[in-house]
Amino acid sequence: MMLRTRILAIGGAAAVALTLMAPADPTSAATPADMIAQRQALMDLQGATATGIQAALKAGDAATAGKMAGALHSSAQVIPTFFDKGTGPEAGKTKALPVIWEKWDDFKGAAAALGTAAEKLAAAGKAGDATAANAAFAELGKACGGCHNTFRTK
Repeated sequence: MMLRTRILAIGGAAAVALTLMAPADPTSAATPADMIAQRQALMDLQGATATGIQAALKAGDAATAGKMAGALHSSAQVIPTFFDKGTGPEAGKTKALPVIWEKWDDFKGAAAALGTAAEKLAAAGKAGDATAANAAFAELGKACGGCHNTFRTK
């Protein structure tokens, strides 16, 4: 296996790199098990970022929360690329439900909703507007829950 890195931008200059396992042959596709592991790593990163955003907002630091929301905005755009057909429960241990592939457009819409909510939070943070940032964080939570409640096992 070789390492593959996906860059998730945070604002303009900084970036978070998510390094994932990929086949040594760059022309071959990741195995279903690799894909499951990769998306679990992405979801762990998103969860940790959301926790960081919440801590920043509780500390009254809307600017930092906004910067972290930029990472969520970027990662939300790639969520569907981690859900190739054949990487559901039939392929290994995953919380992904088959409804993802049955209602693919709805799933992509849920990922887009997360991106939109994160983008609003990033804008509020950049403006230093704590009230708007907190409201956007609540919207972000609803977007996360909307996807998890429909497309993920409990």
